Amino acid sequence: GSVCSFSCVAGCFLGVRPAVGGGGGGAPPRPLSRAELPPAYRAQPLAWKKRRHWFVPTWFPTPLLNATTLRGFNRVYYHRQSRRRQVRIEPYASFFFPLDTITHWNRLYGTKGFVQYQFVLPLATSEVGLEAILGAIEAARIWPYLSVLKLLGPEKLPVASLSFPREGYTLALDFPRRPAVLALLDRLDALVIQYGGRVYLAKDARLSKPHFQQMYPTAFPHPDRFHSLQSQRLGIS
Repeated sequence: GSVCSFSCVAGCFLGVRPAVGGGGGGAPPRPLSRAELPPAYRAQPLAWKKRRHWFVPTWFPTPLLNATTLRGFNRVYYHRQSRRRQVRIEPYASFFFPLDTITHWNRLYGTKGFVQYQFVLPLATSEVGLEAILGAIEAARIWPYLSVLKLLGPEKLPVASLSFPREGYTLALDFPRRPAVLALLDRLDALVIQYGGRVYLAKDARLSKPHFQQMYPTAFPHPDRFHSLQSQRLGIS
């Protein structure tokens, strides 16, 4: 409920669609045999099917993306999906890559672009942690354009020192790029640490070294021949 109250551009992919092969009644997802697939998918279940594409022009009026219009869109989309809630087979392309149907979707964010913030929380603290983080975002009154919530499975040992996934919920949020957002993300970092989580380094360009060390306590310096601006900032090169 509270997660889906945040505004989205291309839709809130937040639990309204079951995972591929998911069972009903809260049963965990399971692989499907070819015989269990609908007839249209049995011959080539992994074939890439053409989908209808939308196009965002260069003159798209970004002021249209505001709290009022996005809240209205989000409400309509959420209720539309809730009426269709059911266990069903969905092609992997539309499930994993929904934005691929929108050519130049990045233009929706305007010329200043956006900042994506993704984190994961342990399963035991996910509910209370997500409530606290969403509460901080709401208090800051900085609405993300797009939000994606996923449930990750157990880690496979051995776990690399910089590995991001862990069993729990991961939330990715697209914010408009402006100074107030960076200040908000510093506050969110502290909450992620408080609830035992970590941010996704592959999408990071602003995490502080002290916060990184608390999120990834087993990280160790790598050889100097492999380094980047990020590794220098975080002290791992």
